[in-house]
Amino acid sequence: MRKLNVLLLCNRPARGADASTVTDHLDAFRRFSRNSIFELSFIRELPSRLALERFDVLAIHYSTALGYYVDHYISPAARQRVRDFPGLKVAFIQDEYRMIDRVHEVLRFLGIDILFTCVPAPEIEKVYPADKLPGLIKINNLTGYVPEALLSRPVAPIAERPIDVGYRTRRMPYWLGALGFEKSWIADQFAERARSSGFRLDISCDEADRLYGEKWTQFVASCKAMLGVESGASVFDFTGDLQKQVDAYIAAHPQASFEEVQTRFLLPHEGKIRLNQISPRCFEAAALRTAMVMSPDRGGVFDVLLGMTRLGLGGSVAGGRQQVSWIHERDFVCAVERLLADDGLEGAINVCAPNPLPHRDFMAALRAAAGVRIGLPATRLMAELGAFVLRTDTELLFKSRYVVPRRLLDAGFVFEHGRWPEAARELVGRWRAGGST
Repeated sequence: MRKLNVLLLCNRPARGADASTVTDHLDAFRRFSRNSIFELSFIRELPSRLALERFDVLAIHYSTALGYYVDHYISPAARQRVRDFPGLKVAFIQDEYRMIDRVHEVLRFLGIDILFTCVPAPEIEKVYPADKLPGLIKINNLTGYVPEALLSRPVAPIAERPIDVGYRTRRMPYWLGALGFEKSWIADQFAERARSSGFRLDISCDEADRLYGEKWTQFVASCKAMLGVESGASVFDFTGDLQKQVDAYIAAHPQASFEEVQTRFLLPHEGKIRLNQISPRCFEAAALRTAMVMSPDRGGVFDVLLGMTRLGLGGSVAGGRQQVSWIHERDFVCAVERLLADDGLEGAINVCAPNPLPHRDFMAALRAAAGVRIGLPATRLMAELGAFVLRTDTELLFKSRYVVPRRLLDAGFVFEHGRWPEAARELVGRWRAGGST
């Protein structure tokens, strides 16, 4: 089978000018594709001498902001040239919570064949219905890409890191709903409650304090722990009218609280479409050998694993001999409370369940808890292809993480959920009931 010539249309950020996940994702096309990738970074106009007929596939990257900013990034003339292209057309898209009707118009005009969307699979049809986008193939992928460089990066031991808890976010517009508001609310609440704990905190929601590229990686490597929140939004604005109404109200009432705005404008729209997505920070934590905290909340690690299992994809990866360290969310909370209260427990502490297990046994127990008999195994090649679609790194699946909480056990800490099969059954039960209780 011959290699296809793929033209990747994008707007590549200048080095250090944007979150590294954008450039890492762009670089991944050449690294992982078996086809010939030709990247063209442009804004508005395609080069007049560009012969699109030389290519088999056009791939439009999310950095071109298809939809509400399309006129800024791709001119009408350039859009017409894409429309006239006779080959396969693929689009990657993000920030899918605003002016969805406009996104539909652009996708139809360009004649996109395949759409990679961050909308969770059960919600895709609500956002991209087949009657409005006939023939469009829609594939869910995650919101960030974690490069292999993190795995080999030398980092200081946990005990030597200068920041106990770090976090960066921005204060999101109220019209994104409760999920957007929670990003800064969690930071404010944690900082307030931990103020007298003695923790060394570096938590900020100010735009001026945001970090990109190498500075962000250095910040993460300087923290013993990071706050993590879901990505996404809980309100979808199909026409853009809701954003205009909220913005106008805030302009007239600059001291209005989120609760006031939510009650006046957002409640009829809250939660009708779930765009709760796992944050790239979870994969960054995995790359740094941090145990995965299992909770049944939508968009978390467990939710992703269970979703794959229910689709029959919950088999072992690359043989399944690699070890998995994990911890149930309730044990995690109790362990943190114990560490805060016990002055004798200081320095590096492994916060994980006492019984790591091979990946094949981990997934077998999850299948049993979910009542799923089939779990297709994945070869290394299959995992590499899947990791590219999900925009994460295969090493996060292949690396063993055999960690035990020796110091917690020696201090007499008792785990409520110390073995994975029992923990998986409890988590599946709560997941079916609708999440945390």
